[in-house]
Amino acid sequence: MLANAELAQDFFILNQQYKRLVAALLESIDIPAIPLEIEATDNALLRGLEGDKIYHIESGSLSARYRDRSVFVLDDGDLLLPDIAGTTDHEVAVSFSSENGATLSGYPALEF
Repeated sequence: MLANAELAQDFFILNQQYKRLVAALLESIDIPAIPLEIEATDNALLRGLEGDKIYHIESGSLSARYRDRSVFVLDDGDLLLPDIAGTTDHEVAVSFSSENGATLSGYPALEF
C-alpha cells in the first residue's frame, strides 16, 4: 500500500516485510488463481471485482475511494480483501479505480 505522505524508513521496511509475507503465503496455498485484467479507469467503477474473492495485485495499482475521495493506493504485491460493508449502500461502499490498469489474481475468500 502506498501512503500519500513522506514515508519514514520504518514504514518502508514494514511494507517490504508485508509483501514478502504475502508472497510466502501465496506460495504455500494450493488454490488456483483466477486471473483478472483491469483496464484503466478514472470513474471508480471497476468491472470484474467480486465481493467473495481475495485479490493479489500482480502488477499495476488500484486506488481505493470512499465518498469520492482517494484514501489509499494498492500496488504490486498487495492483497485486496473483500469489502465487508458490501456494495448495496453506496454511501459507505468502497470503490476502486486504476489509472493505468492492473493485473490481479483472484482467490475464493472462504477457501483462502
